[in-house]
Amino acid sequence: YLGGEAAQQTLAALAVPRITFNYLGQFDASFDEEQALFTPAREAKGEDQSAEAPLGNWLSINGQVYGGELSLGWSFSQAMFEPATIQRLADEYAEELRALIEHCSQPEHRGVTPSDFPLAGLSQQQLDRLPVPVAQIEDLYPLSPMQQGMLFHTLYEQAAG
Repeated sequence: YLGGEAAQQTLAALAVPRITFNYLGQFDASFDEEQALFTPAREAKGEDQSAEAPLGNWLSINGQVYGGELSLGWSFSQAMFEPATIQRLADEYAEELRALIEHCSQPEHRGVTPSDFPLAGLSQQQLDRLPVPVAQIEDLYPLSPMQQGMLFHTLYEQAAG
């Protein structure tokens, strides 16, 4: 609604998405059990909303990490899907996640991507050429202006010492 007329028309012509995936984040550090004033309840809380409340979409998946564990909540329109269909989809999704974790845990597949170091602004090819094993890298940062100048002069005047 904030875009120009052309952008609004372009977006209005697109198909309406019917699936929402919402990753809420990692809450492990947000609730220090020793010092936090409030922490999530351990007992069952009941339903998030009434079964009669309208849904925002045909299928919504809300994920979060707490206590080192990923949890996904699936809500769906029973007018659109049979519960067994969504259960099968959730089971297959979990199986794919397990396969992905298994794949990424194998030594020959351990690596990093540019999203692991967003501040560095490096491409995948640059990361692949790093002279240090990626297991030893904690983070990468861009050079400060002073470091950029030092690197420039070192490369430009190599014989200067």
